[in-house]
Amino acid sequence: MNIVFLGSSEFSIPSLEALYNSQHNLVGVISRPDRPKGRGLEVSSTPVTAFARESNIPLYQPEDICAAESVQTLGGMKPDLLVIVSFGRILTRAVLDIPSEGTVNVHASLLPCYRGAAPVEWALVNGETETGVTIFRVTEKLDAGDIIRQKAVPISDADDAVSMAGKLGRAGAQALLESIRLIETGTARFQPQDEKMVTRAPKIRTQDRRTDWTRSSADIRNFIRGLTTVGCAYSFLKETRIAFWEARALPTQGPAAPPGTILAISPEEGIVVAAGKGVLSVLSLQRESGKQMNAYAFTLGHHVAVGDRFE
Repeated sequence: MNIVFLGSSEFSIPSLEALYNSQHNLVGVISRPDRPKGRGLEVSSTPVTAFARESNIPLYQPEDICAAESVQTLGGMKPDLLVIVSFGRILTRAVLDIPSEGTVNVHASLLPCYRGAAPVEWALVNGETETGVTIFRVTEKLDAGDIIRQKAVPISDADDAVSMAGKLGRAGAQALLESIRLIETGTARFQPQDEKMVTRAPKIRTQDRRTDWTRSSADIRNFIRGLTTVGCAYSFLKETRIAFWEARALPTQGPAAPPGTILAISPEEGIVVAAGKGVLSVLSLQRESGKQMNAYAFTLGHHVAVGDRFE
């Protein structure tokens, strides 16, 4: 089967690699154009672009995949199937009509739950104990097409968004190959999604990542571990923005104090902070423009003391 792959992020790589190593003919890869990135504005490529170049796969990087010129280029590749994994663009009917066998997407949730751009992050933020991957037939409506295959993946207490993205990427690659085999043999069953069960996973904006200390320590801990792929949860301490990488909810309530107040500092528990309910042990953090570091070590060099308060 002739396949064109559309993707961008690291989550795309297991599926792209699986297709590259399969018996299918990967006739092209489409990803976002290279962009200046960081303070030095060095030109940066997506992980998918880097893989395609290293593997000598024909690569196309349009500004707009739905533009007439792009549709013509894609049509010239004569794909039987389009495969989308974390591409970040809703396709028009003109694009979807090109492949003879349709277009499929690898989505990091058990649809119809968590439709949207950030399914991994929201599953963790909401304290889910299970998520999964869905292979579905793409339509013009976001994440709403018929389901071909699903695989459930448990979320352990030790997982964060980075580790879950890795697990789901690998599960998605396996489910993708199984789905393509069903399509190729004409045995795929397309199950419509139950619209009554839809939940959303919208893109996480900067303002969405600010920590609300009035919530319970368990909720804040889930919030922190759920945002490690999108810039991290953050708060302000003495007007300095602090991003949180790792934390744990402690079983004790701690002394009465306004939420966000630092209750204790120790090598074992890092920075212990009062929450709306319970207390939170911040173990790893990052000062704005700094590097990720141990929370206790941070306090030694930045004059942080018991009684200080995160805003």
